[in-house]
Amino acid sequence: MHIQKTLLSLAATGVAAGLIATAVVRADDAPSTANVIGGVDRAQAAPASADLGVLRQPRRAGDEIPSALAAQPTLSDGIADLASARRVQVSATRSIWVAPAAGDRVCAVTSGYVLGCPSADELASRGASPSLAWHDGQVLIAGLADDSVKSVTIRFLNGSTQNIPVTDNSFAVDGTVPPLDISWIGPGGQVKHQAYDADRMRRIIKPTQ
Repeated sequence: MHIQKTLLSLAATGVAAGLIATAVVRADDAPSTANVIGGVDRAQAAPASADLGVLRQPRRAGDEIPSALAAQPTLSDGIADLASARRVQVSATRSIWVAPAAGDRVCAVTSGYVLGCPSADELASRGASPSLAWHDGQVLIAGLADDSVKSVTIRFLNGSTQNIPVTDNSFAVDGTVPPLDISWIGPGGQVKHQAYDADRMRRIIKPTQ
């Protein structure tokens, strides 16, 4: 796996180096021997429905996950109910597929990446599950949100701030500048994640102005 892609989810349990971490798997790098994703053993029972608005909508033409992405080892052995996936166009250039998964979780998949599989309880209590990935200078910030969350706010390493709307429980932004923190208004009020320690990040990536 190309570790320099630094594929880390910001919304799982446990804090390390200023961020909350679960692996976000780049689909074409996923090991075929992996048995667990998002803390859920792939041998568990069939996926249960997650109570997200996008999954309550009728499926439409175009909701099918592309065969090349569905065939990747991370997805191909049934942890996610790909036949129930919904496609969300979050920007002009990026879609996210949302699919119910084993253990009452829901998986988010986008071109090249499995963004993570947060639990329905996590989304309901925290409001959102953001993920961060970067590769060859390109940064992707994306994730899932509860029905109550309308947007997330990202503060970047270069000092800029961007408000990202949540569309059908999904959000994403592509760019070249890593984030410092991500915040949103969840069911219990404002939630703020520090994505990286600024000094540490500056030693790793030269900021793009």
